[in-house]
Amino acid sequence: MVVALALYFATGSAGRAERQDAAGRQDVLAAYDGMIAAAEALNVDELYRQVLDNDQGALAVNGQLILTRAAALERTRANFRNLTRVKYRVAERHVTMLGADVAVLVATGTSQADVADGRSFSTDFVHTVVFVRRDGAWRVIHSHQSTPVPR
Repeated sequence: MVVALALYFATGSAGRAERQDAAGRQDVLAAYDGMIAAAEALNVDELYRQVLDNDQGALAVNGQLILTRAAALERTRANFRNLTRVKYRVAERHVTMLGADVAVLVATGTSQADVADGRSFSTDFVHTVVFVRRDGAWRVIHSHQSTPVPR
């Protein structure tokens, strides 16, 4: 009887943890989708509402480390300044829950952008985003973006 109860409670705890992880993964994916939507709307301020203050490495882009949220925001504003359209085609998204309030998302895909002078370009991307849950919402504490080298 004691063994049966122990198994029941252990299985129940594992089942709850799995459900919580699944719910957390869905919430992180929704937060990422919101970031993609903000970027596609060319709304940098909305995009950065998802990003927490961090002065220890807010963003890494193709080998360049940007330490603060403020510097990352300014770089993103400068990059978006002459864009007329951005579209992301996300191919893969995977979320690993590191705890109840910490998750890592990795995604791959292609971004396409049109520039005010008529040029267009397309590039593959890989994102790694570290999310933390603060006040019930998933926020970015660090993001890494890179463009794979063509093979």
